[in-house]
Amino acid sequence: MNQTQSIYMRAISEWERFCSIHTAFSVPIQLKLSETVDATEEGYQIDTVKECAYITARTGRGFLYGTFRLMDECRVTGSFPENFHLLQSPAFENRIIWSWSRLDKSYRHAPYLNLRSMINPRSIDAPEDNAEMMRFLRQLARMGTNALVLTHELHHSEIKDFDQHGFRPYYREIRNFARYLKTWGIDLYLYTASAPEADFKQTVAQTDCAFDPRVQNFWKETIDEIFTEIPELSGLLLAGGLGGYAGGSLYDCDCEYCRKKSPVERVKEQIFFISERLKKYDKKLIYTLTTDIPFIMDREVDCMLELIDQIPENTTLSFKDCYHDYEELRYPEHPLFGRLEELGLHGKRNIGVEYQLFPEMRGKGVVLSNVASMWGNIFRYAAALKMNSVIGVIETHPDNAHPSMADWYAWGRYCWEPNRTADDILHEWSVIEYSQESAPVLVEILQKSFYAAGNLFYAAGVQNGSHGMIIPVPQFVRDILNDTWCPKEKQPNQIIGSDDRQISLYTKKRREELSGDPSFDLFLHARKVDYALMEQLLAEKSKAVTLYQEMYQSWQAAADLFEKDDYRYQNMEHMLRKNFEDAKRIYAYFKTFLEWQKGSLTLDDIQNVYDAYIGTGADCSVYTCDELFGTFLTNLSYTLKGQAYDQSFDCVYDLPQYDKKSFIWQVTQIG
Repeated sequence: MNQTQSIYMRAISEWERFCSIHTAFSVPIQLKLSETVDATEEGYQIDTVKECAYITARTGRGFLYGTFRLMDECRVTGSFPENFHLLQSPAFENRIIWSWSRLDKSYRHAPYLNLRSMINPRSIDAPEDNAEMMRFLRQLARMGTNALVLTHELHHSEIKDFDQHGFRPYYREIRNFARYLKTWGIDLYLYTASAPEADFKQTVAQTDCAFDPRVQNFWKETIDEIFTEIPELSGLLLAGGLGGYAGGSLYDCDCEYCRKKSPVERVKEQIFFISERLKKYDKKLIYTLTTDIPFIMDREVDCMLELIDQIPENTTLSFKDCYHDYEELRYPEHPLFGRLEELGLHGKRNIGVEYQLFPEMRGKGVVLSNVASMWGNIFRYAAALKMNSVIGVIETHPDNAHPSMADWYAWGRYCWEPNRTADDILHEWSVIEYSQESAPVLVEILQKSFYAAGNLFYAAGVQNGSHGMIIPVPQFVRDILNDTWCPKEKQPNQIIGSDDRQISLYTKKRREELSGDPSFDLFLHARKVDYALMEQLLAEKSKAVTLYQEMYQSWQAAADLFEKDDYRYQNMEHMLRKNFEDAKRIYAYFKTFLEWQKGSLTLDDIQNVYDAYIGTGADCSVYTCDELFGTFLTNLSYTLKGQAYDQSFDCVYDLPQYDKKSFIWQVTQIG
C-alpha cells in the first residue's frame, strides 16, 4: 500500500469514527483522486448533498485535511451541512509542529503544567494504544499539519550524564513512529543539540570551534548514524543561530580560523557543511537563525538577507515571529518582515516563521492570554511575502476546551486562511468547544485577555517578572527589567528599561511608529524610576486588574448559558477568578518593586503589603502564591536591611504545593 492509499484509508476510518461518536452527522463520504481539481497538491474540494459528502483532492493529504475540515463544519453548524461547497489550499507549503518537551519527559522548566507533551518512548512506539497521542495526531490533522519535530535535548546543559546522543536509546521507537506518521501524511524531523565532546556544555567560554575537525567529524558520524538507523526521517532541525547549539561556537570562538570570518560567513559554512551531509541521504535541514539575545539580533537579519539567495535547496532558514523571543503579548514583530518587504524579497523559497504561546510551557495553562489577533497580523505578513514555512512550537492541553487550545485552532486556520479575522476564527472555536449561545461572550473574553496579560506581565514593553511569569527575587526583577538576564553589563539600581535595542534593524517607517508608541517606552529606553514613570507603569497594571475583573464578571453573567455541572464553565470560572486575584497581587508586587527602585520604600511599607496579601487564603495561581510573593517581600526586607539572602531565580521549583493536582483543568474525556 503506497502513502496515498494509506492516508485514504486513514481519512475513511477517521470519518467513520467521527460518525460513530456524532450520530447526527452519520452520512457516507466519498473520496475522489483528481489531477484536475482546482486546488494545490495538498488542497481539497468539499461538496455535499443531503445524504453524502464528496471530497476531491490530488493527494492523500488533501483527502485527510478535507475530511477533518468537514468534521469541524459539522460541529459549527450542529448538523450535516447540505449543499456545502469549499475549495481550499494551504497558504504555506510546510506546516510544521515542533514539540519542545524532551522525549524522556525530564524537561528542565518545572511549571509547564498541563500543556505537557504526550510524546514519550511508549506512546510513539504504539500510538494507537495511547488516547492522548491519538488526540494529538487528530489535532495535527485538523490543523492541516504535514511535519512534526521531536526534541530530546533542548539545551546542551540538559543532556543527562553528558549523553552525546540523546535519541540513540529510542531509535526503534522513533523508526516505528515515523512509519506510522506516514499514514497521517506527517513527515518526522528530529531537533538535536548533541554535544561533540563530553565536556561540551552550553556555558560561556567552554565551547569548541564549530569548524574544528573533531566537531565536524562528530556531526558527520551523528548524521550518518541517525539516518542509517532511521531512514524514514525527513531531516533535522538545528538551532544554529544560538551560536553553539548546532555543534561548536559560531560567534564566540576566537581561534585563528574564525577570526578571519564574519558571523554570516561562519553561519553559511556551518549550513553548507550540515546540509551537504544531509543531502547524501536526501534529507532536509531546518536551520533557525534565532540568537535569543536582544542586542545581537543584527546577526539574524544579516544572515537572512545575505544568505537568502545562497542557501542549498534542501535547507529552510527560520526565525521567531517577534523581536528577540516569543513575546507576542507586547514585543513588536521581527524586523525581518519589514526588511524583506522593503527590499522586495517576495516569494523567496525556504523561509520559515516560528510561533509559540507566551510562554508555551511556563504558565499558559494557568494565566489566560490569547494571541490570535497578533498571530493573524504576522501570518498575513508572511503570506504577503510568500514565505513557504510556518513552525508552531506547541504542547497541547489534554482538553480541547482549554482556552490555550483556541490559539492553536487559530494557528491551524491561519495556515490555510491567513486573511480570516481573529473574531471569526475564535467564534468558530468557541461554537465547536462550547456553544453558539456562549460564543460571543467567550470571544470577547479571549480578545480582552491579550491586552490584559500584556499589561500585567510587561511594563512599557519589557517583562516585569521572570521568563516564567512568576515573582522572582528582587534583584532578578531589576535584571529582567533591564534585560540583563542576557549577558551584558548590568545597569545601576533605580534604572529600568533597555537602551540597547537594535531598533535600527527596522525600516524607517516602523522605527518611527515604535518610537512614538508609549507602550514601548521601556522597550526602547532606560529610565530612572521617578513618580511620573511609576504612575505610567502602574496605570498599565491597573488596567490589567480592571480587564481581568471584567472578564471574570462577564463569564459569571454567562452561567445561565450552561448546565449546572458543566465542567467547561466551572474550569473557566476558576481560571478567571484566580487570574483576577493574580492581577491584584502583581499590581501590589510591582508597586512595591517600583517604590524600592525609586528609593522611597520602607520596612513598614513591606509589612503592610505582607499583611494585606499573605496568609489571607486568597484563591490565586501558583505564580502569585503566598510562598512566592511572601518570599519576594521577605527578601526585599533583607535587601533594605543590607542582609544577604539566597538569590534563587525560579523559586517555584521548591514550592511545597507544586504538584500536578495544583494545576488540574478538569477533563471529562480525551477525544
